[in-house]
Amino acid sequence: MTESIYEHLVPFKQPDDPEEPDTKEYYYRYEGKSQANGGIDMLGEWQFSGSYTYRLDLYKFEILSHTPKGVWIRNWFGKRQFVNNSWNKRFACPTKEEALASLIARKQRLIRIAKARINEAEHYIEIAERHLDKLPQPKET
Repeated sequence: MTESIYEHLVPFKQPDDPEEPDTKEYYYRYEGKSQANGGIDMLGEWQFSGSYTYRLDLYKFEILSHTPKGVWIRNWFGKRQFVNNSWNKRFACPTKEEALASLIARKQRLIRIAKARINEAEHYIEIAERHLDKLPQPKET
């Protein structure tokens, strides 16, 4: 398993964009990305190696304006998006540390939801297995 962190400016910079001094303010968001490792075999088919590469992508969102309650940023699609600083769940955070804490909280919530769904599925299986025993058996001919 390999790990890494990549940093992206949103909207994404094009290779031919002129370089300018970075005096802008940003909000940050981390996203987890995974990629299956493998390669193309001699027949031209994808062969999975059985491992994954995991990375964290750090996205920087330009602050367009400040308000008493939060900030307006330019989102993934170049559109204006409001981030309220009093919200517990924010799309982006003022510091990289807060953005990492936000990623951790989002992934912990994802784990809780997945565990609840597994628990629910196990209960349905138990119910179905109990009812399976009660079904009349087909007659042998």
